[in-house]
Parts: sequence; C-alpha cells; structure tokens
Amino acid sequence: MRSSAETVETRTALVVGASGIAGSALVDRLTEEGWDVVGLSRKPLRRRGVRHVSADLTSVENLRQALAGVSPTHVFYTAWSRRKTEQENIDTNAGMLRNVLASLNGKPVKHVALMTGLKHYLGPFEAYAAGEMPDTPFRESEPRLPTPNFYYAQEDELWAAAAKQGFGWSVHRAHTVIGHAVGNAMNMGLTLAVQASICKELGSAIAARHGLAEPDLAQVASWWHTDGDLGRNLEVVTDMSKSRLAGFTGYRSTETAFLQLFDRYRADGLIPASS
Repeated sequence: MRSSAETVETRTALVVGASGIAGSALVDRLTEEGWDVVGLSRKPLRRRGVRHVSADLTSVENLRQALAGVSPTHVFYTAWSRRKTEQENIDTNAGMLRNVLASLNGKPVKHVALMTGLKHYLGPFEAYAAGEMPDTPFRESEPRLPTPNFYYAQEDELWAAAAKQGFGWSVHRAHTVIGHAVGNAMNMGLTLAVQASICKELGSAIAARHGLAEPDLAQVASWWHTDGDLGRNLEVVTDMSKSRLAGFTGYRSTETAFLQLFDRYRADGLIPASS
C-alpha cells in the first residue's frame, strides 16, 4: 500500500534490459499502471510514453552520462550478457549490475528488484544439475551450491550496494519465462512457435513464402536453451509460498499464455498466420 505522500506521479521506474522478455513485459505493465517508465536497453523501444535510454552497462561513466537526467524511485534489473565460461559470466554480469547501481548513487532509489532464475538452485550451464541437488520444491532458504554462479555474485553486489546506498531490495528467481521478444538468448515461446512452423512446412522456405519479418532463425529461435529446458531429466518445482504471502496471488493458465503469445507473434509477422 502506498502512503499518501507517494502518488503515482512520484513513482519512476528504471527497467534495465527493457527490450528483453521480462523487461518488455515489465515496461508494459508499469506503463498501464501509470508509472513514469524509463527503459534502458541496447535496442530501441517502441513503447508510447516510455523514455528510452541506451548505455554501455560495462562502463559506469557511460551509465552516469546516460542516466544524468533520470531519477528513478524503483529499479528493475533484468539484463543478462552470456559469456563462454561461468567466471566470465560472473565478471561481466556482476560488474554490469555494480555499475548500474553505482551510477544511481545519490538518486532517490527506494527499491531495486533483481531478476535471476532457477540456475540459483541447479547451477550454471557448465555445471548444470551436477552433484547433489536440493530436494524439491526449491525454497529461498536453500544454501548456495558449492560452485561459482553469477547469480550469487549479482546478489552479493545488490546487498553491498543496498547497505551502502540505503535502498530496499528483492530477488526474483524465476522459472522458465515465456514472453514477447526477438533476438533473446532464452526464448522458449518463440522457439516452439518456430519449430512448429518448420514442422508444418516440411522444410520449405518459410520466411520468403509467408513474408515473415525476420528470416534469420538465429534471431527467432534459441534452440540450445529450449532443448535444455525441456530435456532435463530431473524434477524442477519451486515453492511459491513466500510470494503468495507477500500478496502475489495472481494466476494465469499456461496454455492460454502460450496461445496468446503465439497470436502476438503472428500479428508481428514472426511466424506464419494460422491456416
């Protein structure tokens, strides 16, 4: 519940990674709820009423310049940069978060929400589900796995900055996320839609035949991630009790979510129209 002094007009959200699956959905939701939204991403945003900022997350000075005119009250961090090894993932991704938070020092930030994922419990890609896994459902109280993980490094950066700068924080360890994005490294929804389209066409030149907006399969399908998500031979169930008790009680049918997403991709010309 907001205090009488905190009106809709005073809530300014900075969404880092605003063109990705989670970030773009956040931008839409926050805009609908009347927030002042600033989207930080490499790709331009085509969202009415949203201020777009482009910056190099690996440079704190570049971030300070890009965000000089931005004074967010809330920060939603959903960005990720994939590297070849987990140590490189740690150096790059923890460093980017550290830079963003440092560039906002002295600004009226009240809360920072960090989005990570189930690799917190399963381990990084190079040690995925290796060794003894915790019992399911996974709970936030589980101890960290004894292996390097950039999610752990990001949490450490978040906690250190919160202690220094005085903002509140939350970490959201999401399960598989489907959503509307193109060129995303982990996009099960669009990958399944593309796979279904290929199977239906039996190998014909789909993009040219249907006049699709993006002919490059590498931009619309993340085969490696979807194969890993659907092919793992272990139980992956998370406990949602803490979120439910915090008031996040919304529910959406998985089937409906996929079907509505496919309709949106058809409307964008990314997969063929239904026949």
